[in-house]
Amino acid sequence: MEKACFEGIAKGCIDSHLYIIKAYRYKWLPLWSIEILSKVLWLGYAEGCISTATIYENHNDIDKSEQEALNYYRKAYRLGLTQACFKLAKYFENGIGTTKDLKRAFILYKKSCNDGNIEACYHLANLYYNGIGTRKNFQKAFKLYLKAYNAGIENSVLDLAKMYKNGEGVDRNFYEAVFLYRQGCSYNLPEAFYQLGNMYSRGLGVKSNKTKAKELFNIACDKGFQKGCKAKDILTKSKLLP
Repeated sequence: MEKACFEGIAKGCIDSHLYIIKAYRYKWLPLWSIEILSKVLWLGYAEGCISTATIYENHNDIDKSEQEALNYYRKAYRLGLTQACFKLAKYFENGIGTTKDLKRAFILYKKSCNDGNIEACYHLANLYYNGIGTRKNFQKAFKLYLKAYNAGIENSVLDLAKMYKNGEGVDRNFYEAVFLYRQGCSYNLPEAFYQLGNMYSRGLGVKSNKTKAKELFNIACDKGFQKGCKAKDILTKSKLLP
């Protein structure tokens, strides 16, 4: 495969980098593999850009690896590979290998979302909700969180529940919030146990039950969610428990 690649056969290049990836699972890759993948670029294969970018992304010991990864994602994006759009958005949002540019991140997430990347839709919802790179828009955030939820993005259940609880972008509905927090608990999300505990503690959407609230806070605490630990301690000291 390697010989075929250096003779200029694109298929050999692609087979080579797939073999390398499977063999090393990105934990360690020889530098000559970058030469093989770079050969694909000269042949115009966007997949080679993505694979080369991924190598740099996972090779912190290579000089300027973040900048190199960014450059290859840019080339893949110019060659029309939609998954590169999402990667670029994350790089600009977090200032990886470049100056942080939230407006550009917003544009790229939006394009990636429109191209069908559901994870990009979830990130776009976060930007609309928090007013990052764009103006706050709870209605658009809610629609995108709902889209992500229906597609199976588990964390979106927390965002939807919060919006129902606060009446942001949708009519306030404590019962719907409780339903979603319970679903979050079924996903084993630590914050879901904490938030559901709050609903029981305050009697929002459910009958007030301090004992149940403490149980839920304790689960959240055991799962490493520190707010759950604090809430449990406050509830215990308040002497409201039987």
